[in-house]
Parts: sequence; C-alpha cells; structure tokens
Amino acid sequence: GAREILKTNLPETIAWTPNGKIVYASRTGENWDIWTANNDGSEPRQLTADSFIDQQPSVSGDGRYVVFQSNRSGNRNIWRVDIDGSNPKQLTEGVSEDAAPVCSPDGRFVVFTSTRSGELAIWKVAIDGGPASQLVDRVSQFPSISPDGKLIAYFYNDEQANNQPKLSVIPFEGGEPVKTIDLSPTVQPIAFGWTPDARS
Repeated sequence: GAREILKTNLPETIAWTPNGKIVYASRTGENWDIWTANNDGSEPRQLTADSFIDQQPSVSGDGRYVVFQSNRSGNRNIWRVDIDGSNPKQLTEGVSEDAAPVCSPDGRFVVFTSTRSGELAIWKVAIDGGPASQLVDRVSQFPSISPDGKLIAYFYNDEQANNQPKLSVIPFEGGEPVKTIDLSPTVQPIAFGWTPDARS
C-alpha cells in the first residue's frame, strides 16, 4: 500500500544550498538528523539534534530554510528550520505520512507526497505552513520542480495501461498534465531531476 511505498522507496536525499554547501541526513544512534557540510565534506555541522527521525532535506531557493520529514510530532510530517538549524516550525499536520519535500525555487512553497487523501499523491503547502492542497488526483510520487518554478514532474504507474511506468509534467498550480512520457518497464524510480534550462 501507500505506506509501504513511502517506507521502502524513498531515498535519504541530499540537497544543495545556494552557496554550494551540502545538506544531508545522517544516522546518529537510533535516530536521524540533518547536517550541513562544505562541498568537499569538510566542516560538518549538525542542524537538528533530537531523539526523532529527521530526514529527506530540501533547501528553499532563497537559502533561508531547510525543510525535511520528521516524526517529532508523533506522525511523519513536514518541518522547517532556518538554515542555521534554529526556529523549527511544523508545516503539515495529521496522521498521514508526508514525505519527499521539495522547495520551490522562489522559496514560497513546499511540494511533497502524502497519504492524506487515502492514497499516495502529490501535495503542496506554503513555506509558512497552513492548509495543504492536492495537486495530483492519482497515485503519484517523486515530485521534482523545474528550475523556473513553472512545472512539476512526477512518477506513476498507469493502472489502465498494464502498470506502464510514466513520468508526467503538470503546471505548478496542479491540474492536467502538459506532457506524459512512457518510461521503460525496467525503470527503478528513486528520484528525478531537471536540467538547469528546465527543458528536460
């Protein structure tokens, strides 16, 4: 089911800050925390230090925030901290499994996957939190925002086409796909990324 997909297929992501530092999740004992380091791995610095699982970081386009998945509220929700690790803020709430957060280039929104509709789908929430809105009305995962912030690509298996793996591209506001690409049946999705010119 959706919960099993979330637990088994989502990677421990690595993100970049605008000034070229690495943000990553690292295991500390039985827990996971968010760290940052220079691009050569030097000067590692721990941003979160708690008895919870903090993982899947993404950095806002303006470099102000790191967003990540955490179970510190008792559920797996999306949280935000300042780039120095201060001022933690919960962005999503509820008993759903929220995961794979991706910040928009303008730093205003976070796109993520969630089971809050009863199936795994793509959602969006403001960087300051508030009501989340569903962007895709089918089982979907691995959202990736284009560098210009206009499009979101996501992966899904088309149940009406013998579970054909597909990559669809939708407007950032959600809605019907502007493009859908059939992928090879041997594709093992982990994550997708855009070229800097947002054309591929």
